[in-house]
Amino acid sequence: MKKNKIYFSLFFFVSSLVVSGGLFSSKISRTHPYKDYFSVLNQSWFFNDDEDGYNFPEQKLINVLHYTVKLDLFPEQKRLKGDVTLQFVFTDSLQKFFKINFYDNMRIHKVLWNGSSTNYSNFKTSLTVTPKVLYDTNYVEIIYEGRPKNLGLSSFVFGEINGTSLIYNINEPTYASTWFPCNDVLTDKATYDFYLTNSASKISVANGLLVEKYDSNGRTTYHWRTQYELPTYTAAIYSSDYKTFSDKFITASGDTVPIHYYALPAHLNNAKIDFEEHAQILKVLSQLFGEYPFAKEKYGVAEFLWQNGAMENATITGIGSNFVTGAKMFTDIYVHEAAHQWWGNCVSPATWKDIWLNEGFASYSEALYDEAVFGIDALFSNMRKNFRTDFEGTLYNPGSNLFSSKVYKKGAWVLHMLRWEVGDDDFFAILNQYFDLYKFKNASTGDLKKVCEDVSKKDLSKFFDQWVYEGENTPVVNYRWKIKQDEDSTYYLVLNLQQVQKGETEYHFPLEVKFMYDNPEDNYSETILVDELTFEKTIKLKKKMNSLIFDPKGWLLIEFNDFNTYE
Repeated sequence: MKKNKIYFSLFFFVSSLVVSGGLFSSKISRTHPYKDYFSVLNQSWFFNDDEDGYNFPEQKLINVLHYTVKLDLFPEQKRLKGDVTLQFVFTDSLQKFFKINFYDNMRIHKVLWNGSSTNYSNFKTSLTVTPKVLYDTNYVEIIYEGRPKNLGLSSFVFGEINGTSLIYNINEPTYASTWFPCNDVLTDKATYDFYLTNSASKISVANGLLVEKYDSNGRTTYHWRTQYELPTYTAAIYSSDYKTFSDKFITASGDTVPIHYYALPAHLNNAKIDFEEHAQILKVLSQLFGEYPFAKEKYGVAEFLWQNGAMENATITGIGSNFVTGAKMFTDIYVHEAAHQWWGNCVSPATWKDIWLNEGFASYSEALYDEAVFGIDALFSNMRKNFRTDFEGTLYNPGSNLFSSKVYKKGAWVLHMLRWEVGDDDFFAILNQYFDLYKFKNASTGDLKKVCEDVSKKDLSKFFDQWVYEGENTPVVNYRWKIKQDEDSTYYLVLNLQQVQKGETEYHFPLEVKFMYDNPEDNYSETILVDELTFEKTIKLKKKMNSLIFDPKGWLLIEFNDFNTYE
């Protein structure tokens, strides 16, 4: 997911001038000059977790294999009729109850256990079904109707734009059960069949591949199927008067992946401009991380009405309609959401405490894409715009603030610093091995750390402790230095660094120091290991220098303050 804070009045003014050519040239920068992604918001109301009584221990004893989700959509009444079947196994043969998630505002007509009616109770967000005869593989079917609650970011929306209905959902983190009964547990991935029925004028889209489309009584049903197991938070539907167009991406192995786009009629021409880079995006990300994980299905982008950014639903990203401008102003968003197909949809977090493994990876993917397309300077430019010194709290387990800038921006910086710590060769080997090991599985921060250590042959405990698990603030370093000359006219730099950040964490980091001379050709750098709160070091110089620069390229999320006295 990518969130964008923007002043919409200014945005519409600027974008109208861009479209008309009145302010900028047609070769506008691909980065919006006013965007400030992921501003810190209080997201506590977005999140249910185990402590809130949303998930129960019994749910972890269920392994859902497949969902068949049949939805009759009635946008005029803002209601739906649902018929959902869960195919599952119990991981504990002594399990006595079948407990899943489903909001109790929906009216349940019938619950069937392996084809026979059975007793159930639906309270708050929990649906408990009494098992009858147990088999190795069992089926529970729930037939229901109602108006889904719109919670969190936009859990399920019967929306409208320019007199046209548009239905969509954003499940993340724990709101899939507002519209279909499910075992809404991160580690329980499953395949899906979606049967979406709406009026004949609507195109209905979901995860996976389109199997069939058929008409009945003036209504059209679209049947979509996934062959890859997905976490429930990435399950998605869209239904509106879409105009469609397509592209394709050729994988390294020669397979063709279709790319399907679903644009609102008024935005079709703009969408054709804004979306055209996706084949290149998928190619670059595949070269960086490994083959596109959903290559046997598709990638797609559909407009929806959440106007704070985009949502990386598996194989079918949703993009806010206000961001389809025809000016290529939001390419970073498309890169971010495409990267989530690897980081989140395929390799999913073990818990929501590990959410930075989704958002930090996707955010750093934006910088990696810039580097691949525009060169190394673009990497550091991207990271500089995300440099902040006001991150508070640990990156791991951000509590209720799952979508704060800390998770996104500091998460990206941690990966950037990891790359500096282990070197390019090991860093990209880590990404590939991490993806290969946890493809279509769940991974924890500890799992990533182990991969990093296995590949780099380094003990990275201190790195992960200070940047991920324990450090709650951005390091602040005050420095002083002076030049000394010995009897044989050799010059030495006497360097003093003092860490003054809040909290008790002592940061250790490799620091590049660049020595500056009158002749730029004489400039050179050395890397030192800073491993104390108060750090002193004497460095032999080639000759007397004029000044120095710490971290000249920009590898470290550290604020350096000059406390020298210059005479």
